[in-house]
Amino acid sequence: MSEPDNTLTEEQRKKGQPRLVGLAVSGSVNNAFITSIAALFLLALNATPFQVGLLASASHLQRATRFIGLYLIPKIGKAHLMFWGRTVSILPTLGIIALAYYLQPGTQAVWLALIMITLRGLLQQTGNTAWWPLIQDNTAGDAIGHFMARMRMAQRALEIVLPVCVGWYLGTKPPAQHFAPLFALSLIATFLGAWWVRKVSERPQANTNQNLVQRLWHVVNHSPVQKLGIYMAVYMGLRSMGYTFWVVLLTDRGMPYMHFVWLTSVGALGQLVCLPFWGKVVDLHGGRSAISMALLGMFILGFAWISLPSNLLYLTLWAGIIFLLWGVIDGAHQMGRTHTMMKAVSPDYQAESFSMIMYGASFGGIVGGLSGGVAFEYVHNLSHTTYDPELLYLAGIQFLYFIVFLLSRTLPGHAEQTTTRDLIRKRRIDE
Repeated sequence: MSEPDNTLTEEQRKKGQPRLVGLAVSGSVNNAFITSIAALFLLALNATPFQVGLLASASHLQRATRFIGLYLIPKIGKAHLMFWGRTVSILPTLGIIALAYYLQPGTQAVWLALIMITLRGLLQQTGNTAWWPLIQDNTAGDAIGHFMARMRMAQRALEIVLPVCVGWYLGTKPPAQHFAPLFALSLIATFLGAWWVRKVSERPQANTNQNLVQRLWHVVNHSPVQKLGIYMAVYMGLRSMGYTFWVVLLTDRGMPYMHFVWLTSVGALGQLVCLPFWGKVVDLHGGRSAISMALLGMFILGFAWISLPSNLLYLTLWAGIIFLLWGVIDGAHQMGRTHTMMKAVSPDYQAESFSMIMYGASFGGIVGGLSGGVAFEYVHNLSHTTYDPELLYLAGIQFLYFIVFLLSRTLPGHAEQTTTRDLIRKRRIDE
């Protein structure tokens, strides 16, 4: 696969990058006003742990529509696909607002909310088929880590402020109607994101006589894409089985909804503080060391879940430390895997390659969300046990990240990149 010579000019990249940052920021606003509180909304409608797990699976199932996106990109372009995906998703968002206002808590309300949230995600994910190709187009020749750090710092800055406001508004245990104004605010962010992405420059599709099926078959048989797809499947499977149920356990132990939403700000703060460092690390040394340190950190966090403070104040402080550490290591993992993907995917097959990697993540997320929902509901209902089964379950999931660490050693470019040991040794010498 040859590198095309029709890269964007520096002027086009300078105009496109701020628009992509704006689109990413609008996504963070959407996350604060819908995605991050969707599980709390379902709990306000009296959802079970299994239904919360189903929400996590649905969020990954939404990526199935990327096949439609792959078909549409050659016809309407990447930026226009993103524009229409955002614009049309406004309709199910209006449906979610109506559900929050008019439906009473119960099984019917939970299932209708799940359907509308999933439909909204399906439409946005169709547009998101173009996200990573647009990033690759507009960073070719530039420092990827520097741009990604700048973009994610803007996102995390908002994700520190907005959850504080959202948490204060929701209070301790709000009725479902209280979520409606927040959902309404997400409409503005969705519209702005669609508006900003319209004029982002893009590299044209590579000339090829292959149809979509042939291109997908070529990508599936491309070793770097296979390895990244398998890796993301295992990682997202564990994340869906564990992190998804932190909200269930903490709110069940008496933590107010307000405090849990604020914890997302703490996690964003952890990312914000360390993103410049991780961006510099991946630009200078590749993604290997950032990924390794992040996964080992996730493994070590398993020890924190073995016991839990019973006092609400201590529980909140404990959770704040956990979310802060999670933000630091999750930021490292994001930067490392993004750099690895950008270097491994050929621009000739960019949309297909990124989509197949995301399908791997989706498959893992779906399986993890469903199996985690069943397993966590089972341990949630256990009684008369010596040890707390919910805590042992969450600790066990964290320990399983060591498997992902071993799998990371098969990622593209791993052998050529700086090891964690060499990175630490080099920094000691520099100091």
